[in-house]
Amino acid sequence: MTVTAHRPAPAGAGSSDPIGRMAGLLDACSLRPLPFAEEDGVAVARGAARGVPVIVFAVDPRVVGGAVGAAGCDRIVAAIDLAVAERAPVVGIWQHLGARLDEGAAALDGVSRVFGARVRASGRIPQISVVVGPAAGGSAYGPALGDVVITTTAGRVLIPARDVVRRVAGAETGAPYAHGRRPGVAHVVAPDAPAACRKAGDLVSLLGAPGRFAAEVALRAGDPRSSRPDRGPGESDVRSAIEAVLDDSTWSELQPRWAAGVVTGLGRLAGRTVGVVAGEPIRNSLSAEKAARFVNLCDDWGIPRLILGDVPGRRADAGAAVVGVEEIIDPAAVRRRLVHAFAGTELVRDRRGTDAGIHG
Repeated sequence: MTVTAHRPAPAGAGSSDPIGRMAGLLDACSLRPLPFAEEDGVAVARGAARGVPVIVFAVDPRVVGGAVGAAGCDRIVAAIDLAVAERAPVVGIWQHLGARLDEGAAALDGVSRVFGARVRASGRIPQISVVVGPAAGGSAYGPALGDVVITTTAGRVLIPARDVVRRVAGAETGAPYAHGRRPGVAHVVAPDAPAACRKAGDLVSLLGAPGRFAAEVALRAGDPRSSRPDRGPGESDVRSAIEAVLDDSTWSELQPRWAAGVVTGLGRLAGRTVGVVAGEPIRNSLSAEKAARFVNLCDDWGIPRLILGDVPGRRADAGAAVVGVEEIIDPAAVRRRLVHAFAGTELVRDRRGTDAGIHG
């Protein structure tokens, strides 16, 4: 067994070297790798992203094709538990082919321990997943159990074999745009690993260092109605209103391709992280589901929500909505979930209308 405490200078986030990928996420000179056995296929490091202390782990796709065994799973569990103990965000960089077959049940047991660590950490620390290649088999749930999932265009989150789903459903499985557009698993799709790591750093800052409101700045916040494009009915773009209200260059939209009837994301208002829920004129059941998920995420991290409304009403659904392959969603049940998410929040909501007469 070779135990490594320090390795040569990394090649960057675009490299398949896990140390290089972690370095591409972290601030310059902040990477501090923790000792690990290279044959385990998982590297762990301390560092800072945008000045925020963070724990990072990365699966090494060069070791057994990225398949993870019991020891590698224990490394991931240790990284998550360390982040919980230090109350720091944890970022996982995933590219793996599931459990190691030669280890049999021991590897599968390790995967279950990763799931347990993810669930234990839920609501205690921010968990961000960066998928830069295939994340296959049962361990695909590892990245999916994070708070925010970022994939590259080469990322794949899939459980069954791709050809099986292609034959049965006639569609590609695990593709990033499919995950971003249909079930909403992918919150952000980045063009490559360096861009994905940069986005992860932005989200670490927003979730891990929410900051405080600067009252003098808040008083100068823009009026969202003044930034609404002059368009016809049903053609409003609420994103321009969001950018008018938030601090410059802080807006990070989440799940833009899924349920486009509502816009959700994080940004800073007068220096403080806020979650934005903005309604476009057309709303449906999936929009309600998307908003409910995001409201719950914000409530987990004590993030105030800014609600921007440009919604004359909801679009009536003709019975149940069919989503994906043989998945039925009851529209009334989804809307109840949205009401439940808002009613159960423990934070004050700031509500603004982008149309005259639409105010909270």
